[in-house]
Amino acid sequence: MSKSLPVILVLGLAALLIGPFLLPPTAWLPITIAYWVYEFSVTLLVLVSTCFALRKQRASRELPSDREDPLLKVSIMIAAHNEASCILKTLESLNNLVGVEYEVIVASDGSTDGMNELLEEQSGITLLKLPKKGKAAALNAALQVAHHEIVVTLDADTRLEPMAIGRLLEPFLEPDVQAVGGWIFVRNKTATWFTRWQFLEYIKNLLWRNGFAYLGVLLQVSGAFGAFRKETLKRLGGFDESSLTEDYEIIYRIHDDFLTRGEPYRILTRSDAVAYTEAPEGLRDFTAQRTRWFAGFIRTLWTYRRMIGNPSYGPIGLLILPIKTIDMLLPLYAVLTWFALTAAIISPKLMMFGRGTNVLLICIAFLVKWLADIAVSLVAWQWHLNATKRNETKPLATRHSLPWFSVASESFFFSWFRQIAVLGSYGMALAKSSNWKQKRWTKS
Repeated sequence: MSKSLPVILVLGLAALLIGPFLLPPTAWLPITIAYWVYEFSVTLLVLVSTCFALRKQRASRELPSDREDPLLKVSIMIAAHNEASCILKTLESLNNLVGVEYEVIVASDGSTDGMNELLEEQSGITLLKLPKKGKAAALNAALQVAHHEIVVTLDADTRLEPMAIGRLLEPFLEPDVQAVGGWIFVRNKTATWFTRWQFLEYIKNLLWRNGFAYLGVLLQVSGAFGAFRKETLKRLGGFDESSLTEDYEIIYRIHDDFLTRGEPYRILTRSDAVAYTEAPEGLRDFTAQRTRWFAGFIRTLWTYRRMIGNPSYGPIGLLILPIKTIDMLLPLYAVLTWFALTAAIISPKLMMFGRGTNVLLICIAFLVKWLADIAVSLVAWQWHLNATKRNETKPLATRHSLPWFSVASESFFFSWFRQIAVLGSYGMALAKSSNWKQKRWTKS
């Protein structure tokens, strides 16, 4: 990164803290309108593209097919560090898989909690005992010994529906498909309010990925449950061992490579390939997780900054990456918002109206945002039910009613927690740290 970037960041933070008290009253209306136009436009884009994606998926699955697909073969790669408390249940879920022939490779990344000894007692597993070098290095080691054309990455706490792998692999029967992401639900969703919020967040994010895949601009296939073409990963040098989010970075690299070479490719999702994971249950663990995720996002965006606004990269460069660039700044915008609200109430002369009018307008803005978020969540929940009800073994997510509290409280609580939680990401990204503390959220 540029040596001047830390200085720019410090000046930017200072502007956020002081700016609300210095801007002329007439500046607030266009700033507010600009934000609302952006928010509405992105939300509309996501909703429309997701609607078309789900309709296309439904239509394609209702068409009769005379094709007899071969037995699908896959190498399942699990990078694990001190996961003795949960990895056996993950392996047990693999025993129930149907429709696939698979090998399991567990890359133990310097584990010292007895996990290696547990796995040595298991049959049918390739165990790689590695020095502690990080998740990406462990996955790369597994990649080198994988025998099959398609590899699936799993987290050590990911548990699968019996048809999950088979459905995840079906798109690879088309030679241009390079990566496919499955649907991951929060398994411990009732543990705390944080996991309830994350359960709803995961559903919406997965649905939006359907829309982005439909547009050909999907930027994320979760390493917790994602499938990749092995030769493509090898040709690109494997997962980036310096990245905080190796699963996110590799998708950027695939886009960059295929678009630069002008070769057709697709990165897809499968809403009927269902897995379950654990989410952090407390604020501290949640903050640690999101700080790493967002720092990895910032660094990946910086690494591929040449693609932003570049017409050579089509919709990726001209549409999605500019949106992602704005998303990178939104946590700072959240800080600006609170200082702006403070300025509006403490010093009405800084605003266009008096104190009472300012407070009224602020309340109206929050109410409109709250109602809009509820509407989006309700639409997402209905789409989620429609997308999962055709599963032969219905996922745990569909056997419960709408999480009304999570829907109603997300705007006022979780959204702000999520924005504030990532503020440390900017420093982590600038420090170019590649080390992070891996931690199991629960003991299940």
